[in-house]
Amino acid sequence: MVYIDKYSKPLIKGPKAGARVIVMDVDYKKKLFASAVSIALVFSSLMLLTGAQAGAEDDLEVSNLYELTGNPPPRANIPYDFFVGWKNTGDDSYDATVRLFSDCDQDDLADESSTIAMGAGEDGSVTLSVTFTEVGEICYSATIYYALTDYGEFENYINVEPETGDADLWIEFDMEGNQASPGEEVSVIFEYGNEGNSRYQAKHIQIFERESDNSGFS
Repeated sequence: MVYIDKYSKPLIKGPKAGARVIVMDVDYKKKLFASAVSIALVFSSLMLLTGAQAGAEDDLEVSNLYELTGNPPPRANIPYDFFVGWKNTGDDSYDATVRLFSDCDQDDLADESSTIAMGAGEDGSVTLSVTFTEVGEICYSATIYYALTDYGEFENYINVEPETGDADLWIEFDMEGNQASPGEEVSVIFEYGNEGNSRYQAKHIQIFERESDNSGFS
């Protein structure tokens, strides 16, 4: 049996005094209702987040940007070609163009492709040209242009040489000893460099063997 005194404190009397009595707050229904509303709001937020669709800023990107293999170093005031890769990682298709800039602030548009139908999940590449006017290490960039906005910027650096210049090449070598028998293997260390103001792309270093009167090298 449960008695309530004037201080509203539950008292337990009787043979089962050890039994517990649970007193519920009179506002528990309101709390349950508030919890239900909170849960509903949380699920609504999750549904909104799940239902949100990605746009061009999430789908379109420049995947690669570099100079074509085998090309000589770029020179100032001379057009230079670059490989630009693009990718559409989304589920929608976009009609967009690929842009190449001679800087990384997208202030100087150097070249732009024709319109490309970039299908969902597709990728591709274009070759674009830029003419640098400054010498030294230059930051250049590429973007995908869609709906008057540039997306998926890719930045890279390249060393631009003067329009005219000279390469001053040198080479030295160090051999283990100065004598060798015919057919004997000899280790040779080559050091080379360029002290000019223009790079030189050498395909290989050619070694000439000069015959002498003795069995060694001279």
